[in-house]
Amino acid sequence: MTRKRFPLERPPLFTAIFCDDSVAALSRQARAAWYAGADGVCAELKNLRREDRAPERLRALVDASPLPTMFCLYRSDAVFGDDDDARTKTLLAALDAGAACIDVMGDLFDKSPREWTRKPSAVARQKRLVAKIHAAGAQVVMSSHPLCFLEPEEVLAQLKDFAKRGADIVKLVQTANTEEEFLAAVRATFLCRRELKKPFVHLVSGAFGNLHRLIAPSLGVVLTFVTLDGHSAMPQPPLANFKGVIDAPDFENKVAVLTGAASGMGLLASKELAAAGAKVVMCDVNADALEREAAVIAADPAVAGAGGAAVPSLCDVRRWEDAQAAAALALERFGRIDLLFSFAGGNEARVCQSHVPFYEQPREVIDWGLDVNLRGPVYMARACMPAMVAQKGGVICLLGSVTGFEGDGNGAMYGTAKSGLFNFVKGLAKAGAPHGVRAFCVSPGPVLTRPGMAGMKTLLGRAADPSEIVDFILYLASAKGAFVTGTNHVLDGGRLCLSR
Repeated sequence: MTRKRFPLERPPLFTAIFCDDSVAALSRQARAAWYAGADGVCAELKNLRREDRAPERLRALVDASPLPTMFCLYRSDAVFGDDDDARTKTLLAALDAGAACIDVMGDLFDKSPREWTRKPSAVARQKRLVAKIHAAGAQVVMSSHPLCFLEPEEVLAQLKDFAKRGADIVKLVQTANTEEEFLAAVRATFLCRRELKKPFVHLVSGAFGNLHRLIAPSLGVVLTFVTLDGHSAMPQPPLANFKGVIDAPDFENKVAVLTGAASGMGLLASKELAAAGAKVVMCDVNADALEREAAVIAADPAVAGAGGAAVPSLCDVRRWEDAQAAAALALERFGRIDLLFSFAGGNEARVCQSHVPFYEQPREVIDWGLDVNLRGPVYMARACMPAMVAQKGGVICLLGSVTGFEGDGNGAMYGTAKSGLFNFVKGLAKAGAPHGVRAFCVSPGPVLTRPGMAGMKTLLGRAADPSEIVDFILYLASAKGAFVTGTNHVLDGGRLCLSR
């Protein structure tokens, strides 16, 4: 098993910590943390349903996160109470799932004041657990949360003791509610930087917690924990306060119009954007699926908590009137259009169930292939781009395909339309650049949006997970992709290499 690791050699690191009751919700937050610029994520498991605590379920969270994932399970009065043996069992399940790091409490196996046991039998058990985690290739944080004021010498003594137990990172959270306590906490951080031989985390809660967290990275603290979802009881400033090159989440309060949004990658992108705080206008020709999926996204507490929203727009992208109506809905409801993602499309031979060579294809099949795959993106861009030009900013993503390079003897219009998008995106980029509007095309190879894709050959020997394509698209659409326009990006697992 290849584990991601926290890159302790290049601190400070910024780790998003969150807590929820399902793996799906935790996975959404992990992706949001990546978009926000975090270096790692920390999942607090106290509210996680018991059925989601199995290694195979936690593996889904590890796989969903592009970042190293730390797991912790502190004592609390949460839904599922845990004794220390049960808590350890859950943490080992997270280890088996591929965790990058496990947070071990400083009083595990012996609940003690200030979460610091010095009972020899408990310390011995802790050391054995640390050794087991290390043997699996993961890292260890040993932590305590006294949540009271401590003198600098007390902080140092406790963290030094944790270091002797084998932890890779030692952590303590204290309180500072007065100016005098805050100054003492700063002295404690300086003292730890000078005396400790291990990477350390010294955090402060209370009235002066935010102020300490703003300066802690410059004082030697290796990890600074931030929250993106408001679940933590500890006040924490936004990630943007720490990292000058990272803005607040790039999609917060942005308005996105997506076609093909009731299924596949269009639906996944809609969920990701809404969970990141975007207002999403979901366009699709399938009325039942569209209404159902938009309602599910709109009702998601994580979406509401992030300030996101989702509204359906019944839309046949082949129709000029429908494209205009979708843009008008976005402007009426939200006042602007920041993003357009054209996911709607399909190979006409497959969709129309007409598996014959091009020279035998009926006209209606040919028209469908051209209209959905080329006319549709053109109509949608024409409908949405004026708003982007007027507001001096926007991003358009077209979905191409490797078939635009390869061609298809049956679905010839699909390949023709996709290759047309390669040129159309250049025209969009040239027209939009003076007004701050970017445009790019992403051309996947086989993607596991349907079973037939699994058998298509690639150099990597597999098809892409839909999230791999969507994550790349969202990266390019974010501030991190600000220098990208007029280009076509092939994500095919090396498929085109096999034919050249």
